Amino acid sequence: MFCAVGLSALIPLPTVFADTEYKVKSTDNLSRIVNKFYKDSKLKNDQVFIALLAENPNAFKFGNINYLRSGHLLKLPAKSDLLLMDEGDASSLVREHNAYAKEGKKIKLSAPFTDYSPENTSLKTGSENGLAQKQQTAILQLENISTETEELRIRLEQLEADKRAMDAELKQLDSLLLKE
Repeated sequence: MFCAVGLSALIPLPTVFADTEYKVKSTDNLSRIVNKFYKDSKLKNDQVFIALLAENPNAFKFGNINYLRSGHLLKLPAKSDLLLMDEGDASSLVREHNAYAKEGKKIKLSAPFTDYSPENTSLKTGSENGLAQKQQTAILQLENISTETEELRIRLEQLEADKRAMDAELKQLDSLLLKE
């Protein structure tokens, strides 16, 4: 199962991708390609791996970065046009891909981005969809907590009013007892 990672740090930059393409050779792996084209980039390899996967989902068997298809024409986004991802998020995704490959699991992983197209500047990640559901749940929980808080405030006011009334009755009883 594909683990959703919080990708709150995903920053969509301009979606005009360079016309740079690279035909994958049988001796290539993703690290070699990234080192060749993105070596001077300030991005971590994991960030570029995930950006390349997002740009070229069909270039990877099973949606896994470890299964780069030989002969595929990779679209290489310009460094300035990469979809930047938080290093931790990218590393988590890469670790997950590596774990599946190491275990020999050849199950289809979800793409890191759904509804992706260069024209679509509003990218949604698989985890953003999950995040939206979590946010909706959190909003509902907050609304419930707000309602409960208001109900408790009203109940507390009632209890305080009851206490004041009882205190007044006790005071009257004390004064009656003192008169006797």
